[in-house]
Amino acid sequence: MMTSKKKILVLLEEGFIREESVRYSIELARRLELPVALLMLVSDESNILQAEEALVKRLMEPIVQARIEVTKEVCSGDKATELLKYLAANSSLATIVWGSDTKMMGKLGSGKPHHWLNRLKGQFPCSIVSPVPREGMSNKKITGG
Repeated sequence: MMTSKKKILVLLEEGFIREESVRYSIELARRLELPVALLMLVSDESNILQAEEALVKRLMEPIVQARIEVTKEVCSGDKATELLKYLAANSSLATIVWGSDTKMMGKLGSGKPHHWLNRLKGQFPCSIVSPVPREGMSNKKITGG
């Protein structure tokens, strides 16, 4: 289903959520008056339930408390393929916020060219931002222990 209203996509993988990305997404959504869509990509289908529960607790609750419209989706399988399917069905994105561990991705377009997201460079309908953690913030894994 194609949507015409622009939104902010928070892209996550394997249960990692950076607190700075949550805060950045909320601030950006308020400033642009846009809804937020959460997309968690996992490689193992057995992690879907844990990832979905964590999305609700760690991400949806703060966004809802900020009175911002939010949706969530968890997909398993090949992450690049799942993201491309999502982008095909949801082409009206204002931006994509990378919300997972920066060690996995490195700098977009450099650092770790083997990461699946870097292999998709140039195929996005909008910019991708990766907020830098403020002092005292950390990456946290929310699934799998």
